[in-house]
Amino acid sequence: MKYNVAQFIGLILMAICGHGVIRLMILHEKTGALTWTPAGFGTQLVVYLIVLTVGVALTSWARPKAKAFAQSKVTKLKQNTFSSNN
Repeated sequence: MKYNVAQFIGLILMAICGHGVIRLMILHEKTGALTWTPAGFGTQLVVYLIVLTVGVALTSWARPKAKAFAQSKVTKLKQNTFSSNN
């Protein structure tokens, strides 16, 4: 469950920051989620890209862990079902 939450958080970070990077590249004055920062275009772009990279890394880290956890649950369930039939 915790890996699925980590995937979801990574996905949200990627969506928000990916959208922010594209919007900032097209319309330099539309800073989106970073309107509160006093920094300029370059700094805001770097912040968006860093948080986007964190979202990608978080999702990439959590995905195999979630798959392995789900697979272990399925294997355990199959073993319990098989042993109860014998």
